[in-house]
Amino acid sequence: MINKRFQEDWLKMLNLNYEINHSENPEIINKTLKIPFTHLEVDGYLLYFLFEYLYPKFINDQKNVVDIIISDYDIDNITTDAYLYKTSRLGIYDSIVKLPTKSITIKQSDMKHLDDLFIKVQSTLLTTNNIRIASIRFFRRRTIDLINRYYEEMEKYSNLEYLQHLIDLIQKLIKENLIVIYPEPNLVQFLKNIFLLIGDLKFSNFFNLFFEILPNFNQTIVFHSNNLIFTLNTQKIARKQNKPELLLTLKRSDNENFPMDFDLNKEELSQIRKVFKSDNVLSLRFEPLINYMLELSELRIPLEKKRIELLLQKLLYAVKSLGIHWNIIPRPKIYNTIFRFLIRLIGFNLNPMKISYWAIPGFISNMVDTYLGLNYRITLIIADKEKPLSIMMLGFQDSSLIEIKSIQQKEIIVTENISTLSSAWNNINIKYGFNVLIVKIDIKIIEKIFETFVFRLNKLNIFTLYSLMRMLKQSKYLEIYPELPPFQLIKKKNSFSLIKLLLNVLIDKYEF
Repeated sequence: MINKRFQEDWLKMLNLNYEINHSENPEIINKTLKIPFTHLEVDGYLLYFLFEYLYPKFINDQKNVVDIIISDYDIDNITTDAYLYKTSRLGIYDSIVKLPTKSITIKQSDMKHLDDLFIKVQSTLLTTNNIRIASIRFFRRRTIDLINRYYEEMEKYSNLEYLQHLIDLIQKLIKENLIVIYPEPNLVQFLKNIFLLIGDLKFSNFFNLFFEILPNFNQTIVFHSNNLIFTLNTQKIARKQNKPELLLTLKRSDNENFPMDFDLNKEELSQIRKVFKSDNVLSLRFEPLINYMLELSELRIPLEKKRIELLLQKLLYAVKSLGIHWNIIPRPKIYNTIFRFLIRLIGFNLNPMKISYWAIPGFISNMVDTYLGLNYRITLIIADKEKPLSIMMLGFQDSSLIEIKSIQQKEIIVTENISTLSSAWNNINIKYGFNVLIVKIDIKIIEKIFETFVFRLNKLNIFTLYSLMRMLKQSKYLEIYPELPPFQLIKKKNSFSLIKLLLNVLIDKYEF
């Protein structure tokens, strides 16, 4: 039996969808509900809008879905329950009908031929209910037990903790085929490839490490779609015992504080900043962002080199498109014409709106091929003041990442702290075979990079870049063994000279 709280959350969403579908003015409906599997309470119309826009793009663009709960064991009919969701609008479930169990008979062997099984179920529903379906979702009985257990414990979790457990739940369901969707969406195929890439590692471990490295922040993102504006406020704060916590607020905009025009001026963005008391406000166009995410979801393992370069080009083009695809306040000093003119007089061409987006991916790719080759392995050590937090070995084939493997510290480092990379490199080569190089990076330099280019972008200038370069040159923050020529150049060259050199490569010097 499904968890009662989950059932209540799900039915409340269906009922609100039905109300919005049959309302002449749905945008005036002001009801909140909790997003299933989360603590997050949102405006019902906003959730409706997100499902209507995202579901057809990432899951299925046709109407009507059937959920079938099947047994884990081999019996004559493994169907235990079946539910039909009617969708009068794409992506929007607004009603649920329980189907007679005996109307759909499935054997374990049928699960090996999902195309034939889909036709069989489709024919049955046409005969009994006079309805066509777009897809079928099969849930193993064990899936329901896992969902129930998650829901029973979810109230004890903080926001960060339930996200970690939710990621673990999704990984388990997909890796063990406890949930099967036919036709299989690109998003599910993408997740399968990610989980295949990391093997037995938990994806939540990467999430935890990444979140721990991030500095404390209070960011507001304003998403502009053609029909709706909504905001997401994210905060990382310190809790008891220095444990970080994530706070999320997702809300629909109101016309008073958030004008529908994307080209918000400084005063309007400042008003939004005051509403959320955030450090800065990032304004994004929603449709281009989702289109980019769709392209990412089409990636497969092994990653195609040219496709990665193209996606990186598009990302860099978006970075340079301030005022077109995104906006920010406080506005970064480097976008001030007078400031850029003055630093250009002393030889620094720091103009992000002229970033060489078409050349940078190829430049990086050629550097990697030249100094590492096509097939190689790298060991990455993420440390906190010489104490390893995570050790991973990355395997590449034809310049594409094909494997991420976790390495236990005791296998390659005898002491608690890292003594010398050369000894660790020798131990890795003996234990796992030849690695081209070993890289140790301190969390402080990663935090500094995010502060400089993401969370404190408004303070980006020559001096913050100089501070970052000084850290990159110090072995306590970044160390590579054996040292490659590019890294030797970074260590040898003066920081200001190195910035000039990099800007000549990264920034187009012609103003056209």
